[in-house]
Amino acid sequence: DAALICLISAASTLLSEGASYFLIYRKPAYQLLKEKIEKSYKLTQKMKQEGGDEKIRIKLEKEMKQDNTALSGMKMYSLIFFSIFMLVLFQVMKSTYADVVVAKLPFTPPSLLTRMTHSGLTSSDMADCSFGFIYGLSTLAIRSNIMKMIGGGTPKGVGSLFDQLSLMPPEKED
Repeated sequence: DAALICLISAASTLLSEGASYFLIYRKPAYQLLKEKIEKSYKLTQKMKQEGGDEKIRIKLEKEMKQDNTALSGMKMYSLIFFSIFMLVLFQVMKSTYADVVVAKLPFTPPSLLTRMTHSGLTSSDMADCSFGFIYGLSTLAIRSNIMKMIGGGTPKGVGSLFDQLSLMPPEKED
């Protein structure tokens, strides 16, 4: 049963991310914005290493932040579609696998994890695992890899840059 759940998770993620690819990721506007962010990131890193003009670098970082916000806005539709699709599928699978043990854990999980692994099961053996836990783990693991394959992930290095931006002191007004 656990293998079947992983297979269903993979198929549903492929379907959902495939739809996202055709509706968002392959559009020229998305591709141009993503390329612009990556080029700006490389340029700002080069300026940091070589000690370029600080004002220009800060301006580039601001533009990158705005572009990343626009990119996130484009991805929002994909996220909403994915969330609704997975929620509906989860409810269908939940009714199908109600009170069915799909896996046996080789250990008894800590009490914090027991609620996730044992959700919907009436058995008293805490090593029994419900479908929800297997489905959730497999979806998380598979989705990130599929997003990387179709080019839907965040542009390279941008996440760490925005972490740095949030730590920067506020700009002084001229």
